[in-house]
Amino acid sequence: RALRACAAGLAAAQDDGHGLVLGGERLTAGRLRGIVRDVFAAEGLEQPQGNIVSAGADTAVPHTQGSDHRTLRGGEAIIVDLYPKGGLYADCTRTFCVGPASEPLRRAHELVRAALAEATAAVAPGGRAAALQETACDRIEAAGWETQRSAPGTVRGYVHGLGHGVGYDLHELPAFRGDGAASTLDEGDVFTLEPGIYDPEGGFGVRLEDLIALTARGVENLTPLPYDLDPAAW
Repeated sequence: RALRACAAGLAAAQDDGHGLVLGGERLTAGRLRGIVRDVFAAEGLEQPQGNIVSAGADTAVPHTQGSDHRTLRGGEAIIVDLYPKGGLYADCTRTFCVGPASEPLRRAHELVRAALAEATAAVAPGGRAAALQETACDRIEAAGWETQRSAPGTVRGYVHGLGHGVGYDLHELPAFRGDGAASTLDEGDVFTLEPGIYDPEGGFGVRLEDLIALTARGVENLTPLPYDLDPAAW
């Protein structure tokens, strides 16, 4: 509901050439964060580690939380990454753009969406989490972007791991880097899959993140939300 409320607010906003306007007032990252806060408060959820509502160049740095005073603008990437806590944590990210997206942003979004779908399809009990990271690197490198595998320490391209376990803490096992028991996927695991592409020179970033449960029935997506870049498509 929180992510859908964000999409609805963005879809209803108008770009007056100086930024987005919603209900006669500037639509800032802080206002969007307020929408999230109200939804979570109504559900009795906490945000002990905050959230991410970043826009434009801020999205090119993966975990920049974003400035509340930043007016959101048409044509720029807007990342909303939410990780509330009830009894357990949850974690989900979507990337939006109000109005026409640039060709580089659109292509990066399509690539990240394809990488997420491919990784999700490859999840299986007993599989190595690190192998899913390799799968994501294969696809993203083939499209011409650097990854932590091809260029360790890079700040452009796919610059982080594919995901992490989620539960009583926001970041738990399984780990999606390296080998060993910590990176084996087992029935009962709950974890994120979150490929991303970041371009500081281009001034944008894209991340799509789902929360996945590996059950006796197979893979269950606990965050079955749209992936559309255009919030109006939601």
